[in-house]
Amino acid sequence: MKKVAIMIVIALTVQELFALYFLKNAWDKGAVTSDSLITLGFGLLFLNSIAIHTFYSYIKKHYRKIN
Repeated sequence: MKKVAIMIVIALTVQELFALYFLKNAWDKGAVTSDSLITLGFGLLFLNSIAIHTFYSYIKKHYRKIN
């Protein structure tokens, strides 16, 4: 279970890094304002927290059935 949790955290971290990279490029080109950047950042944080909770719940139920 620890392996799967670590893999999920790594996957979400990589996703977040890609999102931040593309947001930085958009910021440099002037396509993103500071307000929309803050909104996008909080949106990504919220979606990642939902994803972590969903994956954790699924793994917890799955391993409960096996054991």
